[in-house]
Amino acid sequence: MIVDWHVHAPGDPTDPIYEGAQEFFKEISELYPNDPHIIYELCNEPNGIPNDKTGWQIVKDYAEPITEMFRGNGNENIVIVGNPNWSQKPDLAADDPIDDQNTVYTLHFYAGTHEPSPDSYVMKNAIYAVEHGAPIFVSEWGTSEATGDGGPYIEESDEWLKFLNANNVSWINWSLTNKNEKSAAFTPYVYGESKATDLDPGPDQIWSPEELSVSGEYVRARIKGLEYEPIDRSYYYKTLWDFDDGTTQGFVVNSNSPVTDVTLTNEDNRLKSLV
Repeated sequence: MIVDWHVHAPGDPTDPIYEGAQEFFKEISELYPNDPHIIYELCNEPNGIPNDKTGWQIVKDYAEPITEMFRGNGNENIVIVGNPNWSQKPDLAADDPIDDQNTVYTLHFYAGTHEPSPDSYVMKNAIYAVEHGAPIFVSEWGTSEATGDGGPYIEESDEWLKFLNANNVSWINWSLTNKNEKSAAFTPYVYGESKATDLDPGPDQIWSPEELSVSGEYVRARIKGLEYEPIDRSYYYKTLWDFDDGTTQGFVVNSNSPVTDVTLTNEDNRLKSLV
């Protein structure tokens, strides 16, 4: 489990909203002292601060006392620390790391927005961090664009995962939800097309393939270390009306409707209304 002080805005760790973080982490670490199943993430996506060593110093000044608190209480858990520009600058941490052997640095990316190329902004920063001995941890990435929509970008995701695997970088995919966006792992509710996957998998504790989005089935395959092979989704859909017989399939204007000048016809095997 990752225990995360998750603030998206404001992203400045000097803001008052971060003042309770150390006490929060202290309470959790006392409830579960030195539990090897817990990773602590101190700040999600720092932003609104300088995108340089000055911004990193702001994050570092916030993170170091919390890390020292963990170690002083005997907790050797891995600590993940974000960095400027929505955790896309681990290179800054590589040049000025926190003096702690169990601290790693966050990298966030979305395959449709952040190109998986050694010359692109985010991957170049990651390469720099790795080459300069800074451990990184991808605590958020998506198959979509950074908005959550677009894609899913399977080929780009493959390239990113090849890079992470080659450098022994752990990752967590965003996100295990049925929200109607491409990065979501479950089938969303779409009127007339699909119903939302229940987030409770039921007594068998398994979600079936048709309950996963394309992104979800891709990520599940990659978690298992398998090559992605798309399932045939036509198996899970049923056509109720196709109008291929040239008729209106019995559809008529509601007799109670105050609108009386509407005519339904079949045009090119499609239902059409004329006003």
